[in-house]
Amino acid sequence: MTPLFTVITPTGSRPEAFALCEKWVAQQTLLSHSHSWEWLVADDGQIETPCTMNQIKIPVQLNNTLVSSQFSNLTALLKYAKGRYIIVVEDDDYYGPHHFANVVFALQDTELVGERPSRYYNVKLKTFREFENKRHASLCQTAFRFEVIPEVLEVCANKSWIDVTLWQSFRRSKQLFESGEVVGIKGMPGRPGISDAHKGTGTGWRGDPGMDRLRQWIGANAEVYKKYAHG
Repeated sequence: MTPLFTVITPTGSRPEAFALCEKWVAQQTLLSHSHSWEWLVADDGQIETPCTMNQIKIPVQLNNTLVSSQFSNLTALLKYAKGRYIIVVEDDDYYGPHHFANVVFALQDTELVGERPSRYYNVKLKTFREFENKRHASLCQTAFRFEVIPEVLEVCANKSWIDVTLWQSFRRSKQLFESGEVVGIKGMPGRPGISDAHKGTGTGWRGDPGMDRLRQWIGANAEVYKKYAHG
């Protein structure tokens, strides 16, 4: 039987972040229904990341460098995906309990969907930034139908910014919506991320010494990130 949806997650050398990723996936309200689904993980870390939710590990080449392998890992994941809908879950980001339900509902009528705005929080530095994102969703907030996989693979092959390029080039039905379910978490232990947002400094970044903004965004779940803050 074809799964209703496939979750895809590239990871590697980020065990603490991935453990939290499992926590956020486990709280998804959609999983309480009798839908069939699968979770594919591409792990290219030198030490294998523990998976405790019956994920399917996709074989990928180990990454001996700190250089991002996002393009190759996503390509591998998409070649194995079978679900009617594909949901991108990045290993270090926060997902509120209604995210899966929101994107699956939106995909009933649209081929490419995503949440806006993009909200980033660096837990190490206790800084945050919010982007308007009027024309695209960040990759961590993006989901699409199975039929869109060829377009995503083409973007990966070109090695351009996947989210921006996909949303700009996609010519069929697409929808951005606001729900406040996703926060891009930066500054977690482990291999650095590809985005400059992981630096948590520069134009647009604001300090949050009491982590009040993170608490505003994700409620009591903000408590689990306190131990990763410096100072």
